[in-house]
Amino acid sequence: MTVGDIGSLRSRPDCPLCRLKLTACVGGAREYSDCGRVGLNSRSNSFQVGPLGTRIVFVKNPEAPAWLPQLGLMITSSQIPFGLVQQWLSLCQETHGPDCVPLPLEYGQNGLQRFRVIDVVSDCIVDAPLNCRYTTLSYVWGNVSQFQLSTDNQQMLMSPGSLRLIYPYLPRTIQDAMLFVSSIGERYIWVDSLCLVQDNREDVDQGVRVMDLIYGGSVLTILAGSGTNANAGLPGVRPRSRHVNQAVETIAPGVKMMVLRHYDHHLRAACYSNRGWT
Repeated sequence: MTVGDIGSLRSRPDCPLCRLKLTACVGGAREYSDCGRVGLNSRSNSFQVGPLGTRIVFVKNPEAPAWLPQLGLMITSSQIPFGLVQQWLSLCQETHGPDCVPLPLEYGQNGLQRFRVIDVVSDCIVDAPLNCRYTTLSYVWGNVSQFQLSTDNQQMLMSPGSLRLIYPYLPRTIQDAMLFVSSIGERYIWVDSLCLVQDNREDVDQGVRVMDLIYGGSVLTILAGSGTNANAGLPGVRPRSRHVNQAVETIAPGVKMMVLRHYDHHLRAACYSNRGWT
């Protein structure tokens, strides 16, 4: 589909498709100079713009013709729809086969002697039950005071209810991750600063050696891509904690299209992308 170069797109402000394509080309973290052609991606039933997965897609709309591949979702709430996340997880595991069924992390793998997780039901740190289903958090530490698991507080933090006592001292991102896990009906989450004894070199080294197994064995990894430190939080977990700006245009009666960007597009300009590991 050829619509024209950026200059010609700007000269046609009354054309909704031109406005969408212009937004796709210049409205994100990176501008694509070669934007005269939008390629149809038959595999995803969308129109590709640029190399980072930016697409123009049809919006889910009950008024639209049933044959349209409706991929775009209008976000109408400032809070994450936790029930929808649960549906996505179930759909992923039921339809994607073994690729989306994580292998349980077992003691003894690559020298792993102990594997701790945060129990958001008992509000404490626990030794992971055998073959337990757990989530992980990938985030930016960075320039803030951060409560950590240590040899001095380990016994206390493994007592039920202990995390409620130190909750105000946890970084906002970790607080939000625990709330998110609870809200989607999961129980366990692994967070490096609270699941590896930070002043025990052997414990930390052991965890680092199996980091790929830890993340690979989780049912879900929460990627905290916004903000520059651990107090940035997770937008959308708490009410009114995120502000959504979507580019949506009505192309024909009952037919809407929108710009949809791949998460790599956003991470390219984020502090998160500069981490040692993700």
